Amino acid sequence: MRRIGCVGIVAAFLLTPIIAKSADLQDAFRAAFGQAAPMLRHTNLQNWGETDLLLKPVLLVHVGKGSFALIVSESFNGAHAAAGDVAVAYLDRDSHGYQPVRVWYEFIESGSFGKPFPRNNVWSFNFGNDPFFVGEDEYCGMGACTRSYDLIGFGPGGPIDWGGIAASGVLTPGFYTIPDGNGLFGCGGYTFSSHISAPRDRGDIMRVTYIGWTVAGGSGQKRRHFDVSTEAFLTQGKVKLRPEVQLPNCGS
Repeated sequence: MRRIGCVGIVAAFLLTPIIAKSADLQDAFRAAFGQAAPMLRHTNLQNWGETDLLLKPVLLVHVGKGSFALIVSESFNGAHAAAGDVAVAYLDRDSHGYQPVRVWYEFIESGSFGKPFPRNNVWSFNFGNDPFFVGEDEYCGMGACTRSYDLIGFGPGGPIDWGGIAASGVLTPGFYTIPDGNGLFGCGGYTFSSHISAPRDRGDIMRVTYIGWTVAGGSGQKRRHFDVSTEAFLTQGKVKLRPEVQLPNCGS
């Protein structure tokens, strides 16, 4: 799981991607795994030992002419700190339907209690470049909730884990009362959300705008609002923000 920024507000999007119909998801899943969803798969997870994962199709992404990527949730009944897993299946489609190419099990971790994308917030985007997947991760604890965007790209040889960036966050005012010396972005309480739009600079993946408020250093202080935009781009196969933005984060 990627715990990045510190959420209670669902991220809003300027563009609405096209999502595959449930019949398409089932057909693609059956082609990739040989049976209908949901499906149990017994495996040995690195941190949790022998486990039965429940596989369900999440999103079908058109990645090229006749080529598709199926995003699959791999969940189990885990503890609070246990992230779920995400598999990716590549398929081709011809006049006979979907044909399996390859499956990458446990490709990334996401979520908590053994379940990835706990609010089912998943999207695919194509801003004039190659399509990519965005799933919303979430973790709550110690008075704060955090959400982050997990990003997956689709290369000709397989999916690419692009990493993650902050999505939104909430910290209950007054929960942390000790100033941390960061001025505006202290731990007195905050709320911020974000939305994704097309990038302004050629070669960037997307534009992310963060909007919210924060209280500096402790209780009894006035809220200060912020509204900042940044561009997400890839460097050495991982997503970064340019310019870098300082968001409220109290270490949860």
